[in-house]
Amino acid sequence: MSNVTRTMRLALAATLLALMAAAACGGEGEDGSYEEFAAPAAPQAASGPAAMAMADAPSQAGVAAEASAAPAAARASAVAEAGAAPAAKASFAVAEQGVDTASEQAAQLVSQQRIIVRTVDMGIEVDDVGAGIDAIADAAQSLGGWVVSSNRPQQYSGSISFRVPANMLDQAVQTVRRLALDVQFESSTSKDVTDEYVDLSSRLTNLRATEAALLRLMERAEKVEEALDVQESLTETQGNVERLEGRIKFLEQTSAFSLVNVTLNKQPGKMRADAGPDLRAGVGEPARFRASFNPPADIDRFEYTWDFGDGNAIAGSRTGPTENEGERVTATVNHIYDDEKESPYIVQFQIRGFGDGGVVEGEDTLTMSVFREPNIEVFAGDWVSVEAGEEVELSGSFTRPAGMSDVRFTWDFGDGSEPAVGSMANGVTTAVARYAYQNHRPAPYMARLTITGKTATGAVEGSSAVEVSVREAEGWVIAGWSLADQAKTAVRTLTTVTAASATAGIWLLVFSPVIAAILGAAIFLGRRAGASQPRRPKQAAQGETAASPDDAPIGQ
Repeated sequence: MSNVTRTMRLALAATLLALMAAAACGGEGEDGSYEEFAAPAAPQAASGPAAMAMADAPSQAGVAAEASAAPAAARASAVAEAGAAPAAKASFAVAEQGVDTASEQAAQLVSQQRIIVRTVDMGIEVDDVGAGIDAIADAAQSLGGWVVSSNRPQQYSGSISFRVPANMLDQAVQTVRRLALDVQFESSTSKDVTDEYVDLSSRLTNLRATEAALLRLMERAEKVEEALDVQESLTETQGNVERLEGRIKFLEQTSAFSLVNVTLNKQPGKMRADAGPDLRAGVGEPARFRASFNPPADIDRFEYTWDFGDGNAIAGSRTGPTENEGERVTATVNHIYDDEKESPYIVQFQIRGFGDGGVVEGEDTLTMSVFREPNIEVFAGDWVSVEAGEEVELSGSFTRPAGMSDVRFTWDFGDGSEPAVGSMANGVTTAVARYAYQNHRPAPYMARLTITGKTATGAVEGSSAVEVSVREAEGWVIAGWSLADQAKTAVRTLTTVTAASATAGIWLLVFSPVIAAILGAAIFLGRRAGASQPRRPKQAAQGETAASPDDAPIGQ
């Protein structure tokens, strides 16, 4: 291998090491999004040629490693001193001078002016969304800017983004404000990209110096293999240069031309909404709310909210038509108030409608009075037992809150008859009624006492029930002797005896085969026992004694 070829490979290896070191310092930016201004990116190249070049020059490995740790210009100078041709030395000297110049220019740029990227986001209401977008586009062009994008998905909403020179940003914002009927929101952000810009500029200068060195090596290549190695590295370097140039251009343009994003909404129309009359409810009791409204004919979707005034709210979308033409009502919602201290509460109803006609809205309020209802405790008495047709006295008591007036009681006897009603004088806390139950039954009747009255917070009510057992009426009774009772006793006795006899007969009938078998077996066993014993002589009747042979006279 000739000295020139070895020198070219060493220079190529050092250049590639400088390229990799520069690439390791960072990418094209924080988000890499510069579609409006960026140049197309070159394809990535492999790092194989650098490894091949280092393998062909083992004697210079220490020099190449030292060059990779130094700045780009210093690495180029070190490689040139290791045996590069005079022309290569001159090219790297130019590169070194370019790096120093770029660093000085970047330092002067930072000291003179910061590079700021400004963005403004706005939301406005207009009469006509389409006309508003056109007016904003005309204003951007008149200020020296252009429209980046615009969108109008619905008749009542749209958006537009445009850029204007940075020194015309405030005037552009003022123009958008004048076009709006109402500014819903506005926010402005500023981003300092000076450090990124200086870093990219320095890296770009280094890559351009590397590109120039590779072009000179390309001219000195003597073999096709050498030329291909240099071309591969040159392609990768040029791709990185283009990406850095695109990012730098993006930062320059975005700092020179500020971005404004505007969201446009058609100003809602008005429609009648009625939250209903003022309401009253006790603490812990559910309160019911339902509103009516009259939307335009081309509005068919609705969203509404109820703010109950106690820190709670609920949203909904269910509505339905009413008998009145053009009127709709919301679904009924329930809410329970836990405290009456902040009463009365202001309940607010708001509704928005959407459709082909745009957006409409309505609202209404009502007053919700919440009170803690006085408690009436009622005691209807203990269990009562009475005979049918006999008059019984039902007496119940109750607690009477202070200030309660128009107190009335109702005794419902529980048998379908007319209840007993009456009023209570001041201070009276006992309600008494007399009634005779005509029919007896096994289950008791439930007699209920209900007390009603009026207080400063409204009507109050309390109730309680008592069991009344009604017995069957007794017949004639003479000196403690009752014919009916005796007849009942006789019938019960006869019934008991008959039932016992019938039960005994049934048992005998069921077990008769068993009894018969037992009797038969007993007779049979008895006969067998008698037959097995020896027979004895019959005794003389009526005191005569049978003579035995031994009793015969002597001599006979």
